[in-house]
Amino acid sequence: MQWYARLAEIPGISYPGSPGVQRTRLPGHDLKPDVQRYDFDDRRREFLSWTHRDGTSSSASPAKNWETQPLPDSAPPQAILQHLYEVLELPGVASDYHFAIQGCFERLWGQRRTHPWVMGEIEKLCWLDIRLLEALPDTLHYEQTDGTSFYARSIAFERLIQMYERNGYLAEALDVAQRATRFHADDTILKPLRERLARLEAEQ
Repeated sequence: MQWYARLAEIPGISYPGSPGVQRTRLPGHDLKPDVQRYDFDDRRREFLSWTHRDGTSSSASPAKNWETQPLPDSAPPQAILQHLYEVLELPGVASDYHFAIQGCFERLWGQRRTHPWVMGEIEKLCWLDIRLLEALPDTLHYEQTDGTSFYARSIAFERLIQMYERNGYLAEALDVAQRATRFHADDTILKPLRERLARLEAEQ
């Protein structure tokens, strides 16, 4: 299983690092996991085990542990973003970073009316999440016991399409929708956008 010391180490996502975060002060910043193996259903499976300074072991990475530290419901957007920036500086696997990013922009989405400026941050985070998924497509790819597989839903595509379409950026919305088809079983999400874009181009 692939793990990373921080999000910035993942090739292809162009993340320079979290602003204003001293990662050496974060718990577990220097941990490295052991790979554990076991047999199940005649298949060899693997998982990562993280041993903490107190000697306890867990399958949860430092990034996951820090992401699940509760923030109060009244936390301002700045605190929510800072918490995410800290998570992204800790060791973890790609899905840890994905769910942390998604959780952050969804929480900011709930504050968009009282803090309109967060829309710009939501857009940036959605694109960061999409770059992560495009760089590591297996992040949300799951196999079922019957041998079939599927991609789990990623809200980043839906949020960007919704934002762009509402503001009249149909070409940008179509671009996001086309990217989304890589992670969905069909391309029905594209049809209404293509039709709206065609009508717009015909009027020009």
